[in-house]
Parts: sequence; structure tokens; C-alpha cells
Amino acid sequence: MSASLIRTIEAMDDRTRVRVLEEFASQLFEGMDSNPEQIIAAIPASYQEAVAFNEALAISDEQWQQPLSQAASAALAKDLLLGFAADPAMADALQQVVDRYRDDALLAGTILATGVAISMIIVACTTKFKGTVGSFEISKEAADPELVDKVLSQFPKLS
Repeated sequence: MSASLIRTIEAMDDRTRVRVLEEFASQLFEGMDSNPEQIIAAIPASYQEAVAFNEALAISDEQWQQPLSQAASAALAKDLLLGFAADPAMADALQQVVDRYRDDALLAGTILATGVAISMIIVACTTKFKGTVGSFEISKEAADPELVDKVLSQFPKLS
């Protein structure tokens, strides 16, 4: 199934990828069983020591709400969605979101809030996440080093 999901995500335009990631994030955090402390504690030390990761976690509430650039939003949405599609723990839940996604916000652009991007990067980095998205239980126990390196390296400087 993940190969077809990957093809679907690759065929999406940037705007749709951003909107699907936002929807997936919303459902993921709504159905979360793990608490934030558990999730962050389960991030391997090598990721926690990354400068970009520490900068992202240290942002202010005001910065959390700020939008990323259109280019950063598009790149992060694509990489995160493709990474989650390739992750057996996440793929079925993401597929359900993709299948059910309907774009009712016709004026919404292709920009992610910084907080949404950081939250999903944290999910990508952690080795412990439990929750429910729709009818799928998620029990994530691994982090893809290639995905983590990619999204951390392109996360914009916030200061």
C-alpha cells in the first residue's frame, strides 16, 4: 500500500500536500495517547543534539504561530508526508486521511504554521508515539534517520 500512497503524494501539488499534512497533524494530535514528554524523551540523543532541533524546540509562543515561507512549507510537507507514507506504523492512518481529504478551504494557501511543522518533525524524530487516526491505531517505534536529517537540515532559521 505505501508505494501507491507515495505515488499519490508525489502527484499532489504543494498546496494539497500542505493541507493534507495539516489535516494529518490535526487528527494525529487529537488521537494522541502518548504525552509530549514521552514523545520528546524517546527522541534519540543524536537528533536531540542537532542544532536545528534545539532551535526549533526553543522558539517562543509568538514564533510558534508564525507562518513558514511558501518554499519551506512545500518542502517540509512533501518530505514529511513521503516519510510517513514509507513508515509502516504511519502509512495506513495517512492513507485514510488522504482518502478522506476534501479541500473545503479554497482560499487556504501553501503555508504551514511553524508550530505544525515543528510538531510533525518531532513525530518524525521520536521512537515512541501511540495514538489513533480515524480507524487506525498508530504505534510508532522507529525514526527514519534519512527523513530526520532531511527535515532538520531544511528547517529555516527562526532567529
